[in-house]
Amino acid sequence: MLRKPLVGWVLIALCFGQGSADVASAASDGEEEVERDYVQSDLWVPTASVSVVVHQEKFDLFAENPIAFSFDTTESKTLASLRFGGELMSPTFEDLPLAPRFYLSAGVLWSPPGNSISHQVDETRTVDDYRRINLPRLVRSFDAQQAANPASVTAVTTSDFEGQGNRISSRQRHNAWYVGLGSAIAFPRGGYTIRLRPSIEYVGEEFDHAGEFTILTDLDPAIPRFIINEVDLKSRQTQHSLGPGLEFELVNHLDGNVTLAFFTQTRFLWVVNDPGVTLRGKTNDGGDVTYKSDRRRFSFRGGAGFRIGFRNLAFDF
Repeated sequence: MLRKPLVGWVLIALCFGQGSADVASAASDGEEEVERDYVQSDLWVPTASVSVVVHQEKFDLFAENPIAFSFDTTESKTLASLRFGGELMSPTFEDLPLAPRFYLSAGVLWSPPGNSISHQVDETRTVDDYRRINLPRLVRSFDAQQAANPASVTAVTTSDFEGQGNRISSRQRHNAWYVGLGSAIAFPRGGYTIRLRPSIEYVGEEFDHAGEFTILTDLDPAIPRFIINEVDLKSRQTQHSLGPGLEFELVNHLDGNVTLAFFTQTRFLWVVNDPGVTLRGKTNDGGDVTYKSDRRRFSFRGGAGFRIGFRNLAFDF
């Protein structure tokens, strides 16, 4: 008598278990589909990024002139810049090891005015500062009211003694640009995705180089008359760099049309063209003045920023 109800319960349990398995399988497939939909692995996805990049530059600086203030030194400084860029990421290549995606990136770098390296020797501010400089002929006296002005001599005032000396500077201009090609290896997690992104990148940067030399030469120590010898040389140079980099990215799966990623990056760059510049000129009395600024070829850069992926703009060919 009990066999028929028992068989019925077994059949009900099997049917329920099969139904539960189907539901669980459907849920798992749904979660996987949602996960894939978040990163849109089958589509081309455009993104925009903003980051801060910090790096150290080192320059060998040289200045030579026939009167005074020559130097040969090395200066280094930590520079920072903002990067604004865009990127287009390909669909996943399932047949390749680690199923990578590939991307092409491009953008600009903005450098603040303080991104410069310079060196100066004996920049004077007052007449007394000028008198202390060890020149072949020292200024022994000066009276602005008595300064004569013949054809070959310049009448000077106290303010003309300000800024006497030798100075060279290399300033990174605001506008720089980059183009990169890389791959992204994804490690999906619940609610977010981790990506490792190796790449190679080209960076183009402009530098303004300047050499300035100013000095007052007294004709006769007993008479306050002076010749102003000065040189102001300028040159602009574009330097091209190339190098590998690695980025660690954490992609947050936001609801809606965007994804938000936070990333850190490191990069090694090598200057592929001539990193040095030489400026030559002559003083008023025919003396030769030479300036050299030689940038070190290797640089290491690090930074961090965020990237926005536009899911509503993703497309397929």
